[in-house]
Amino acid sequence: MLFRSTLLGAAVFLAQTPANPDQALISDLAIANRILASDELQVLRVYGHVSARSQRNKERFYIARNIAPAFVTPRDIIETGMDGQPAVGSRTDQDEERFIDAAIYAARPDAMAIVHTHAPELIAFSVSSTALPNGGAPVPVFDVRKSNGGKPGDIVTAELGKALAAALGKSSAILLQGHGAVVVSNSIPAAISAANSLRRGAMLQAQMIAMRGTINPNPREFPEGRVRQAAAPAAAPAVPAGGLDTRNNAGDRAWDHWKRIGARMIASINSWRSPMSEHAISLRSKYGSTSFQPQPRLPSAAQPS
Repeated sequence: MLFRSTLLGAAVFLAQTPANPDQALISDLAIANRILASDELQVLRVYGHVSARSQRNKERFYIARNIAPAFVTPRDIIETGMDGQPAVGSRTDQDEERFIDAAIYAARPDAMAIVHTHAPELIAFSVSSTALPNGGAPVPVFDVRKSNGGKPGDIVTAELGKALAAALGKSSAILLQGHGAVVVSNSIPAAISAANSLRRGAMLQAQMIAMRGTINPNPREFPEGRVRQAAAPAAAPAVPAGGLDTRNNAGDRAWDHWKRIGARMIASINSWRSPMSEHAISLRSKYGSTSFQPQPRLPSAAQPS
């Protein structure tokens, strides 16, 4: 009887315990990693990351541990403070460049999600004399050498993170010289959309440069002096040059599509954990070769004597 009453009390306690209000955010962040690492977007690969500010504590943010984005699950997400340290306990598996996010969240109350990418299309513009336009203004470039004693490198200290945040200012994106880019937005879907648009914009600019034509940084802009033949639907408010793009240009249609991509990646990862794949992994570990393939067993009559 005592055992049953104890179980009943525990059940009542769990039912009354409020769920983590950030749980949905954590789930979206995990799937955002896989979306950005997908073959369709290619914003993240082995390196790079995406983070999101906590909704219940604005002085904390969530970021995955030091793992390839394509394999991130909710269990890999670490709640982190503005000093770059874990909110609970100590960790040895944190992302080295979490100081990018910590400094930007501390300096920008409007920032709710951040993407840091090493996309080669953006690295090219970070070292080019040709500027990359975005939202009607060139994307600024941060040269870490000016804040790192003349040495190149990643943003792996709080001091370098603060220098980057100062260079970013109120912009929605910044290039890191020879390194990649950082994109800031007000939600996870909007950050994915903005990072994807920045990379694709760099690809289009590179193609236009190769075509040697006149480059129009805003080809969708309606030319002046021409009369519209039909009334156009009301447009979304324009983004001020250099300001934070708070629009999710992708909309729910793209977000739903991207989430399906992430779900397929989860299914693919889970299939790798089948009993047969676990057996193959153990064989590779035993024989020390990633190319080892177990040979089929010969029929009894063909077995060597």
